[in-house]
Amino acid sequence: MGSYKYRFLQQKSLLPSRKLPDALIIGVKKGGTRALLEFIRLHPDVRAAGSEVHFFDKHYNRGFKWYRRCMPATLEGQITMEKTPSYFITKEVPKRVHAMNPLTKLVVVVRDPVTRAVSDYTQAASKRPDIKQFEELAFSNGSHGIVNTSWGPVKIGIYARFFERWLHYFPL
Repeated sequence: MGSYKYRFLQQKSLLPSRKLPDALIIGVKKGGTRALLEFIRLHPDVRAAGSEVHFFDKHYNRGFKWYRRCMPATLEGQITMEKTPSYFITKEVPKRVHAMNPLTKLVVVVRDPVTRAVSDYTQAASKRPDIKQFEELAFSNGSHGIVNTSWGPVKIGIYARFFERWLHYFPL
């Protein structure tokens, strides 16, 4: 009897299954992606991976089968999501996401780039007390006028270069 019930539920798409995501939050580090995901999760028709999966930037070689196993089980009609902020800035990711599904919905969260850089620095400084002062890192050659665009927290805030890559594969 149990197997009949299982087959019936399966035929009616009433059993949850793991599927590749319908949508990705690809915002920037320290941009509010976690808060956004927590609010979106309140909707009963949205299921999201529990943590940053890093499939498209760090684990792509594991394949889509592995990625699917990282997703939560969903019912027919529910939306599967995941968020990994580093997707936004990683060169290969737009092409890889497009190869998975060119209809993937993307949610990009950005924040004022200066505020974001300060937040990024503050987090790093809390873990490494020997880090140089923000101004020494953010400005070139000790100057207070020329921004050091090669310093990570500043570089991430130059959003146009990253948007360009994404828009190549996912035009508006």
